Amino acid sequence: MDVKYAMGSSIGLAAGLAHSGIAQRLIAISGDSAFLHTGLGELIDWKAGFCGGFFMSYAVNDWFTVQPELLYSMKGMKIGMFGFSALSFSLDYIEVPVLAIARLPLESRLKPFVYAGPVLGFNVRSNMSIGLFDDEYDADLTEYVKTTEFSLALGGGINVAVAGRNLILDFRYVPGLTNVLDEEIGEAGESIEWKNDTISILAGLAF
Repeated sequence: MDVKYAMGSSIGLAAGLAHSGIAQRLIAISGDSAFLHTGLGELIDWKAGFCGGFFMSYAVNDWFTVQPELLYSMKGMKIGMFGFSALSFSLDYIEVPVLAIARLPLESRLKPFVYAGPVLGFNVRSNMSIGLFDDEYDADLTEYVKTTEFSLALGGGINVAVAGRNLILDFRYVPGLTNVLDEEIGEAGESIEWKNDTISILAGLAF
């Protein structure tokens, strides 16, 4: 989310909704060949969660900005069975995106922008909930999930100048680049790969 159009720095807050799923790949290895299939397929549902935190922006010039952020992002997925979500995987991260932001230097209160940048995530919660009829059971997945994750942030939005402040509306897609599961997961001859896949809508205020 872009915050300044004159050279200099500023800070701000942002919060919104993260809509996440997991792109699963199950690679079966036979001899010298590998066969790829998606495993759970259509059973996987998206999971809604919170995303928000702080950001600091430095405007290099009137069209380019560098912006590091510190966010709490709730990711995961749901697996539907018999018409309802029977399993829910919750993977929460503290994320540090570093965004390169480009914008159109328009003479207007509404200023669009686009951005891209790497994201380093630190897993702080890994949990699985199993719903069976009226009962629910929880299991800790910390030993099966890697402590760090690398992702890519791609997005854009609109900056609105109001009463000396900058209001930001941000649309963001964050595909995971690394497997969130421990490499030891999987049976002999198989390699399971889970990557987070997240779409977020954030609203922010810069000071």
